[in-house]
Amino acid sequence: MPSLGVEVRQEVPFLPKVAFALISLASLAGAVFTGLHLGLSFPSLLLRWLLLWLLALVLGFSAWRTLYLREERDLGAETQAFLAEEQAAWRRLAQFLGLA
Repeated sequence: MPSLGVEVRQEVPFLPKVAFALISLASLAGAVFTGLHLGLSFPSLLLRWLLLWLLALVLGFSAWRTLYLREERDLGAETQAFLAEEQAAWRRLAQFLGLA
């Protein structure tokens, strides 16, 4: 009977970066198209989009962290240290973005 395994990689694949960039650009284009037709100025429209984008980034990371990461007790000491450092960095970023 074949067994399934999970492989954890440190590098981020190219395709998710492209998808993230395309989704961000499409949402900006949609916001500009809609907002300009509603009479909003471009700077206020850009600020509103940026705040919503930052909120989505923080919520998306929180969902990923909560739903998709394994329990740290299942990992080796080196991976636990890496995840602790990553979590601290994202916590600082989330606090900064939360102010926005």
